[in-house]
Amino acid sequence: MCNCVEQALILLRKHKNRVYKPFASVEEAMKAIKKHGGWITRKNTTMNWLVIKYGHLTLMTSNDIIGVETLFENYEFSDDGSPCGVKE
Repeated sequence: MCNCVEQALILLRKHKNRVYKPFASVEEAMKAIKKHGGWITRKNTTMNWLVIKYGHLTLMTSNDIIGVETLFENYEFSDDGSPCGVKE
């Protein structure tokens, strides 16, 4: 059985996951990426990637080609650690 602190943490984690959603388009993602200096970090690592160009459906980093769903699920902005998505 959970105590009050554990219940609050569970609710906070659930709420935190709902605060952001993936960008609607690559263009929208690029506007935010540029505001953050162009760098993204793979979650749970210290690996930083520079977003170097984009196409209609994907972003190209210095290491990979990704879509906005992958960007949201696996990356955060390097400058402040915020999620790569928009607030709901």
